[in-house]
Order: sequence, then C-alpha cells, then structure tokens
Amino acid sequence: MVNQDIRMDELVVKAREKQPGLIVVDQAVHGKNQNYLTPENRVPEKTLPYPWESCIISGGGWAHTPNSKYMSGREDICMTRNKEGNVFLFYLAGEGEETIPSEIVVSSLTPKKGAKIKMLGSRTNLKWNPMDKGFKIMVPEKIRKNPASKYAWVFEVSEVKN
Repeated sequence: MVNQDIRMDELVVKAREKQPGLIVVDQAVHGKNQNYLTPENRVPEKTLPYPWESCIISGGGWAHTPNSKYMSGREDICMTRNKEGNVFLFYLAGEGEETIPSEIVVSSLTPKKGAKIKMLGSRTNLKWNPMDKGFKIMVPEKIRKNPASKYAWVFEVSEVKN
C-alpha cells in the first residue's frame, strides 16, 4: 500500500498564511480540513446549511470517453452557490446550438421576489418570471447577439427561496 499522507494540516497552515480564509476540502478525511462537502454528481434537493460543491459529469465519465452523449442546458442546468448566497446557473449549449435561447426555464429553484439575475459578462439585469415549478429567464436580443461565450453561459441569481 502506498502512503498518501500529504500532511494536509501543515499545507493548510502555510496556504492560509498567504491567503487567510482559504477553504479546503480533504475529501477522504472527515475533520478540520473538510471545510465543505461534495455531493458528487448531483445537486441536493434543498439548500444545504454549509458550504458545498458538486462535480457533475457532463458526458460519459470523469475523463474523456469516446462517443459520449453530453448534457445540454435544455436537459440539465448545473448550479453552485457562493458564500454570499448568490446562485450561479451554468447553461451548456446542446449539439448544434450556437446561440443562446431567448428564454431559459429553470425548474430546480425559484428566486425570491425582487431578486436580480445577470448573465456573467453583461451588466444588464435580466427579466424573469416565476412559474409553478421554478422560473423563466428572458434573454434580450442584444445579449443573444453578443454573448460572453459561444457554448456555455452563466447566470447569477442574487437570492433564492429555500
């Protein structure tokens, strides 16, 4: 058996000398160096009361897999949340999809009344409407004609209902 002890306690002390407040995840070891959790390949049903991340496979596996079927934004919208509580939605273009849609439906969460939604790379607040389950973002033509990226778009939602 190979010893994989990387002396995490020492590394964290040195790293935080350079960047105080740095968060760490020692995924294999529960304890003081597990500052957030990683529910792998899924987004929790409800908001978690602690910092977390989720690594979600967008294709056939964690590495290149020939002939993989990749997710598109129409199938799955991935999200994450920063420590201020803002939610970031990642919309991935589907095969042959090179322009951002005029409307994007998100069924996994609902913004609070008065929440602001922006597409990263734009300063424009986007209009949105609540739906029975989730909400719909309206993307104006001005942004659709000149998006910050060609195949992936990120939307920041300032506040969501728990």
